Amino acid sequence: MASSSNETYIGKNTGQLKDETFSEDNIITKTIKLDSENTNNTNNANNANANNANVANVANVATNENSIFWLANPSILFSKNHMTELWPTEKMTREQKLNAITRLVILLTLAGFFLSNNYKILVTGIVSIVFLIITYKILNKDANVKLNETFSNQNIYDKVKHNFTNPTSANPIMNILLPEIQDNPHRLEAAPAYNKAVEKAINQETQDFIVTNFNNDETIRKKLFDDRGDKFDFECSMRQFYSTANTRVPNNQNEFARFCYGNMASCKDGDVEMCFRNSDR
Repeated sequence: MASSSNETYIGKNTGQLKDETFSEDNIITKTIKLDSENTNNTNNANNANANNANVANVANVATNENSIFWLANPSILFSKNHMTELWPTEKMTREQKLNAITRLVILLTLAGFFLSNNYKILVTGIVSIVFLIITYKILNKDANVKLNETFSNQNIYDKVKHNFTNPTSANPIMNILLPEIQDNPHRLEAAPAYNKAVEKAINQETQDFIVTNFNNDETIRKKLFDDRGDKFDFECSMRQFYSTANTRVPNNQNEFARFCYGNMASCKDGDVEMCFRNSDR
């Protein structure tokens, strides 16, 4: 009887061990499934970030083309995205309007010359284009003066934002990303973060970036940025992030050197006093 009871006990334990073995297999299987799900979620998040970056790059390229006068990049006159723009409209930027007028002048000049074979038409077209260049230079100079005087006004931002690289969820601070050095070498400088409208856009795009990394779960926005205390903590955390001094490709070393040393007297420039100032050393 003792032996049979021991066998029964051992049999039960063996069954339990088998069950436990199966349970461990199940646990391992479930763990593998969870790991694969986490990997898929991570890949999805990375793909979403990559898509956002691509969208941002496309938006930046479109913005750049809309704010470039053909004198800086003549190929824009024959760009497939803008070739049909022959007449200025209200929705166009100033550069787009001048580019459209230039295309129209070139088209009419060539058509008139081939039809009449009169060189005066070519001269008239060239004079018209020179007049457009002078007009752009004057308008651009006046715009820069007004921009320096009034850009602290928040309402001005909406009118001049097309002249800058603006905050996006992929790049809220508007700094130069490594791929942009090759893929977007003509990017515009970052909008000044001291402007209240730009600061608001930076904070909004940063919040959108955080929500995007949580699979666009809008409840995350309410949990993190809802009440006044959360907003205060968020704004305090943003103090560690800033736009660098240069946000163009390549950096403007000449202007920076001129800003630092432009009016500094030196012996090399022919200032005799500077030549003898340190002669006693």
